[in-house]
Amino acid sequence: MRRITLVLVLSAISALLGCGGGGPSDNQPPRIENLQIQPSGLIASGTQITVQATVTDESGVREVSVTVTYPDGQERVIVMSLQANNQFSATFSAQWNDRLLPQDYESWVVRFVVTAIDNFGNKATLEERKVRAAIGPPDLPPDF
Repeated sequence: MRRITLVLVLSAISALLGCGGGGPSDNQPPRIENLQIQPSGLIASGTQITVQATVTDESGVREVSVTVTYPDGQERVIVMSLQANNQFSATFSAQWNDRLLPQDYESWVVRFVVTAIDNFGNKATLEERKVRAAIGPPDLPPDF
């Protein structure tokens, strides 16, 4: 009888400790603000691009990334680094094949989508931003 009572007491304590008292929880996604893309007017293949955003979350920010879609359809995910004061940044070189651009020049844009994940796995995505893409001059023939 004593053994059953001990098991019941230990089970009750275990249940109480495991139910709802496990620490703070967070169901709110991070907040992404102040997105800046440089250059902001026109981007050519080979251009250095800097993407910056302010990302905050009460539980802390685990990861911030930017998904870049080039006008030839290539997609690249770049992890952004924490600089200071909740400011995340990434600098990279734009790379696409001018020969694979769509014929409709209106779709010659570089698309940017910033995503942030907090320490509890909540995810936020900032609305897509677009910057106009420019093509470089054609290659010269080898015997030119």
